Amino acid sequence: MWLLERAQYFGADLSLNGLLHVQRQGLRLTCGDAEALPFTTGCFDVVLATYALEHSANPVQMLSEMARIVRPGGRLILLGPCWDFPFWYPNSLLTRSRSALWRLRYTGMRLIRQILCMFGGPSPFLIVEEPDAFTQPFVYDVDAVYVAWSYEIIRQVKRWGFRLVVAEADDKLLGRNPGVRLLKQLLMLLPAYRYAGSTILMVFEKC
Repeated sequence: MWLLERAQYFGADLSLNGLLHVQRQGLRLTCGDAEALPFTTGCFDVVLATYALEHSANPVQMLSEMARIVRPGGRLILLGPCWDFPFWYPNSLLTRSRSALWRLRYTGMRLIRQILCMFGGPSPFLIVEEPDAFTQPFVYDVDAVYVAWSYEIIRQVKRWGFRLVVAEADDKLLGRNPGVRLLKQLLMLLPAYRYAGSTILMVFEKC
């Protein structure tokens, strides 16, 4: 509501059926793919994506398109879940996570890729090929396909000439176990896990 009162809002969604069932009339809306947005370069002051990036099978392309349509001096705002620690995973992997061996392999694989990334290697941008949404009852993020990691998102967007203005999590998810809390707090001293938490807000400004 506050966006509608303070700015001219233009919404885009891949689902035409969803756009036809909006609850508020008179909105400027278009049906479009976030990985190929139907807007000219630099045409918006602010581009906002809420709980969307984790559902993209090509998050780099989606981020690239969002960055493209922001004008110089404008803002790119991302809000959604991130699974920063190597042992965190979305609900789209719950079925596989029942196996202790799978969790060990998953954590080890992610940790190796994250360490390589931290030392200048490629960002992993891990994609879930077969999310549980295909076979299991729906729960939140059971359809997530990108295992979002705030560090690689920030690094990628900075490469396109943006600076990070704000990055913060609503809940650090430290848990109650003293040992686990200490481990997570120590990991958060590293740049790769500085913003680890539940839902993360990231605001960038285009230079």
